[in-house]
Order: sequence, then C-alpha cells, then structure tokens
Amino acid sequence: MAYDHGNNWDEFPGGYKDVLQYFKIDVPIVRFKFVQKGETLGLAFDGLIHVNGRWVTMPKPRRSLPG
Repeated sequence: MAYDHGNNWDEFPGGYKDVLQYFKIDVPIVRFKFVQKGETLGLAFDGLIHVNGRWVTMPKPRRSLPG
C-alpha cells in the first residue's frame, strides 16, 4: 500500500502522521507484507521510500523526532 500524502492513513502505523510533514509530497512511501500462500499472517514492513532514484528503508521514522 502506498501513501500519497492524502489517502490511506488507516494503512500505515499511527506515528506516520507525526513525520509526514517533513517528507516531500511527491515521494512515495510504501508498506508491504510477506504472507505465505493460504495464510493471513506474515511479516509486515513499512518505511520503504523512493529517494534519489532508488528505494531505501526508513523504519520507524518517528523515532528521529525530538522528545
């Protein structure tokens, strides 16, 4: 699920609301989940961000904010 700075709030952890003001509007932020076929639970990841022509992971970006 990609976040476009206007939609999909419910698909991302709550802390993203605190840090999105610091991100560029046109930079996609992605969350994804690895799930085995036939299962509903798996490994979930967020913070995959497209920066300078490549994808980087920035897990828990809200931890970079002061106090």
